Amino acid sequence: MSPRVQHAEIEKKRKGLHDVPVVCAIVDLSDAALFAADTIRPLPFCQCLRHDPRLVVGNTEDQAETMKTESGEEFLIGRGAPFFDLQRQIGLVRGDALRSGRRALVFMFVTAVIPVMLAVVTGGLAPGLSILTQPGFLARFVIFVAVCFLMEGSLEKRLRDFLERVDGSGLLDDTQRGKAASAVARALRVRNLAIADAICLLLSIIFSIVLLKVHLANGDIDWLTNDVDGKRTLSAAGWWITTVSNTIFWFLVFRWLWRTAVWIILLRWIAQLDMRLVATHPDRLGGLGFVATYPNAFAPLIFAFSCVLAAAIFRDLNNQTMDVATYGTVMTAWLALVLAVFMLPLLSFARPLQRLKQAALREADILSTRRERTSERKIFNRNIFGPADAVGEDGEVADPSAYRKAAVSLGTIPFSRHAVIPLAAAALTSLVVVGATQLPVKDLLKTAKGLLLL
Repeated sequence: MSPRVQHAEIEKKRKGLHDVPVVCAIVDLSDAALFAADTIRPLPFCQCLRHDPRLVVGNTEDQAETMKTESGEEFLIGRGAPFFDLQRQIGLVRGDALRSGRRALVFMFVTAVIPVMLAVVTGGLAPGLSILTQPGFLARFVIFVAVCFLMEGSLEKRLRDFLERVDGSGLLDDTQRGKAASAVARALRVRNLAIADAICLLLSIIFSIVLLKVHLANGDIDWLTNDVDGKRTLSAAGWWITTVSNTIFWFLVFRWLWRTAVWIILLRWIAQLDMRLVATHPDRLGGLGFVATYPNAFAPLIFAFSCVLAAAIFRDLNNQTMDVATYGTVMTAWLALVLAVFMLPLLSFARPLQRLKQAALREADILSTRRERTSERKIFNRNIFGPADAVGEDGEVADPSAYRKAAVSLGTIPFSRHAVIPLAAAALTSLVVVGATQLPVKDLLKTAKGLLLL
């Protein structure tokens, strides 16, 4: 048999044992050894491994691929729909490269730099500096816009890693993996809905108009207006901010809320799969312990939202229209909202975990009863209470005590307090910083202590 034919035969064996990592590794090693031995110019073993990365035992690329659709498409949360396609058409996105930094700079230029330039050109340096000193302006059109684009790569990677973990951790058999791929395909269709982007754009325009009228009525955007014949009218920079910058800001807000909702829907579909859970898994969650960490992927987005909220709080504290009690209430409500949005979806996994726990305890109790009654008969030659057991039940019975103990300690909700610390920090950091600039340290610490008890 020639080296090439022999190599092909072993490759078939390796693919047939795809779902058995240990055996797959052994076949890989055998393949590497034979390939090195039969080659006309044999290579050292380590050099052979370098030439064919599939032969490296630690390489799990063939064992745990990303959860994909039948067409090979992955779930990438930041892509798809007309807004992303438009960026591709005008050259902001090329191929699979997001070019997040460049896109962030372009949109920050549109939302923040152009209005400052207009203010300087039409009114001099003072109006431009006035705009740059507004916390709301910086939070919305600089921080929020930048984070929305810069976070896309890391967010997609972490969600892709999550789906890889679901696909490659042994939780799904081939049938369920097919259903998982179908769920991803459905989520992609929902993500790509053109009507979703249209609704986000419509809502952004409505919000911009309504909030403009509210701000003009309250007189709290004087830095965007000029005094003309005793009347306050929007300056050129003011018109740009209200018609362009605000519309882009609100569009990004609603777009990311929609994308987050699509991910939560996909998470629910995954939770409905028939997973191969085990009560004695070391994570005490049947093998779903990693699910509790997914909210951390959205920490940058939460930080961006919290900066916008912090800017509004800073304005109210500076104007003395918000007291310490209200400040604490706002912080508590914001943290509770963030945790609810990202932690409640974990309840989708509660049902299979509860079913696992009930089934494990039931089987452990049955086996415990059988074992103890067998032991009782060996001591007294009979069972002290109840009808006699069937003939042939005196054989050796395994001790289910450890299994039952694991089943009792099995959690039914994949929640970890430590796993949400980054999410809570992202939600509160900017609010605490703002409070520290306006409130006594004693009051701030009292508020923080109350949040720690939440």
